[in-house]
Amino acid sequence: MSEKNFELYKKRDFGQKINVTIEYIRYNFGPLMKMILIVVIPMGILSSLALGNYFSVIGDFANPEASDAERLGVMGQMGMTYLMIFGVSIFTYSLMVSAVYNYIKTRDENPNPDFMEVLRGSFKHVPGLIGIMIITAFASFIGFFVFILPGIYLGVVMSLAVPIYIFEQEGIGNALGKSFKLIKDKWWSTFGLMLITTIIAGAASYIFAIPSYALIFADMFSNIEDMQSGDPSAVFDMFTSWTATIGFAVSMIGSYLCYSIPIIALGFQYFNLSERMEGRGLKSQIEEFESLS
Repeated sequence: MSEKNFELYKKRDFGQKINVTIEYIRYNFGPLMKMILIVVIPMGILSSLALGNYFSVIGDFANPEASDAERLGVMGQMGMTYLMIFGVSIFTYSLMVSAVYNYIKTRDENPNPDFMEVLRGSFKHVPGLIGIMIITAFASFIGFFVFILPGIYLGVVMSLAVPIYIFEQEGIGNALGKSFKLIKDKWWSTFGLMLITTIIAGAASYIFAIPSYALIFADMFSNIEDMQSGDPSAVFDMFTSWTATIGFAVSMIGSYLCYSIPIIALGFQYFNLSERMEGRGLKSQIEEFESLS
């Protein structure tokens, strides 16, 4: 099934972009999921351990017997743990995005790409992607601070900089600049595509969150007496057990897998808008025809 050829640079309406996203995932499910899992499993485990430590630190802060000096030290630990979780998350997401887009790019040239080779080549794009995401997040935050709508507008407009950066090998500045040009008059369709596919991914990710909720509730009922004792730190202890850690890991890994859906959809929106603006697919077909004549 993975040998099906997909025409990337092609004009597509809204429904066609949804359909081709689902079809692409279906035909490339095996190699895509293997590659993503290699990225997210170790990072998901590390994030869940850090999250468990974060709840443990919160429990120490909530301990009524802790002194002000101890609470001040705990606040520092909370900040460092949060930064660690944030750093692992943005690195994992950036590597996953790079791996998915590099797979799409490589598969267009080779119907059966070596996904391990694709993954190794994806690391070089991570620093640039992190830079783009930080700039986008900062610009969106300023937009939200001034007024909510500019934040939403900038977040959608600058989202296309990610596929431009990888597929066209542009620098960060050029990728962000071209993103504004590509999305001209197509903001609403891009927003709608991102919204629908994100809702689909979010709904699907709840399936992976069920084990986490089940394990946490099981711990809660087993520690009900400690929680009724009035010690606030006991509430956070149920988030630090090994069962909760496993649940968090499964939930995080599942979320990353599901959010490959809007990533791929955004890639096909890039192909659609690039074809409308530059006719990349048409130029390629003309060049192939001329080479045969």
